[in-house]
Amino acid sequence: MSMLTLGRTSAVLVLAFLVSCGTAESKKVTLPEKVGGFSRTQNLGLRAVYTGPATVTVTLTEMQSSGNAFEAIQKWKPEPGRVPFQKDKYFGVAESKDLDTKALIAFVADLEKTL
Repeated sequence: MSMLTLGRTSAVLVLAFLVSCGTAESKKVTLPEKVGGFSRTQNLGLRAVYTGPATVTVTLTEMQSSGNAFEAIQKWKPEPGRVPFQKDKYFGVAESKDLDTKALIAFVADLEKTL
C-alpha cells in the first residue's frame, strides 16, 4: 500500500468518524407529570409548575451541547430559592418561594431521576 493510499484511507476514516459524531441524535427531555410528592399543574413545554407541599417552577433551556450546559452550571451564582441542574444538553433551574434550599435540592434530585 502506498503512502498516498494510506493517507487517503486515514482521511476517509477520520471524516467518517467526525460525521458520525456530529449527527448523533440527542434525547429530547420532557418534564414528568409527578416528581416525588409534587404534581405538574401547568405544562408550558420546557417550563412547568408543580404543586405539592409547596409550588415549584422548573425551567429548562436547551443548550448547543452538554458542555455548554455544564458551563452554565459552573458559572451559576447561588441564589436563595433557586437551584440549577443539568441533564445532557439541558440546563435547568428549579425555583420556589416556599421551599428552603435543602428541600429544593431534594426536589431536583427526584426530578433528575425521572428525566
